[in-house]
Amino acid sequence: MSIFFYSGGMAQCRQMICDAGGIETEFPKGVDIFPHLIRNNLCLFIDEGYLDTRLMTPGMGAYELVSYTSGSFLIGDVFWGKEFSLTHYELIPETRLKGICLPRHLLMAYSAQNHALWAQLFQMFKELSYIHSVNTVLFHAEKGINRVCNYLWIYDAIRQTGAELPGITQEKIVGKTLLSQSQVTRVLSELRQQGIIDTNYRNVQVRDREAMAQLVSPLCLNPDFMETII
Repeated sequence: MSIFFYSGGMAQCRQMICDAGGIETEFPKGVDIFPHLIRNNLCLFIDEGYLDTRLMTPGMGAYELVSYTSGSFLIGDVFWGKEFSLTHYELIPETRLKGICLPRHLLMAYSAQNHALWAQLFQMFKELSYIHSVNTVLFHAEKGINRVCNYLWIYDAIRQTGAELPGITQEKIVGKTLLSQSQVTRVLSELRQQGIIDTNYRNVQVRDREAMAQLVSPLCLNPDFMETII
C-alpha cells in the first residue's frame, strides 16, 4: 500500500466485477473523467494506468489526494458524493487508462449476495482512511521545507523498490503539500544548492539521503512506518 500510488488490493475481485455486469473501457490521458462517472453513476476498476485524484477547493486550488493504479476500484459517491457544494473532484488519467466500468446499482445488487466482495471493499476503505491521515501528518502539519522533503524522501523510497513511477513535477508537490508554487520553487532551489537533490524535467533525484534525513519527519526514519506506506 503506497500513500502516493494506491492499488487497493481489488485485483482478486476483478472477475466478480465483470460478473456483476462490468464493461471494459478505456479513457485518454489528461481528460477529467469525474463528470462521466458521476453523470452515469459508474464505479471504475482500473486494469492499467495511473489515475490522479484532485480535490478542487475555493481559494486553495487543487489538492492531490492519491493516484490510483491497477487493482483499484473507485465506487461513485461512496468516495466523492453528489452533495459537495464547495468542493469538486477531478479524476485525471496520467497515462492512457484501461479499466472496467460498472453501474453502481449493479454493484450493490451483486455485492448483497457476495460477502467476500464486501469484506475486500471494507479493507480498502480502511486503507484509504489511513492514507488520508498520513497525508495530513506528513504534508500539512509541518514547515514547508519539511513537507517537501517528506514528499521526496517517500517518493525516492518507492522508486528504490523498482516501481515504475511517473515523473515528479512541481505541480504535484504543490498539490500534495498545499504550498504555493513560489514556496516549492524556493525549497527545491535551496535543496539543489546544498547538493541534496538534482532536478531536471519532470524528475527530482535525491543525491544526499544523509543530509535529507535531517529535514524529514521522524516518521520517515522509522522502518516499520515506511513499510506501511510504500
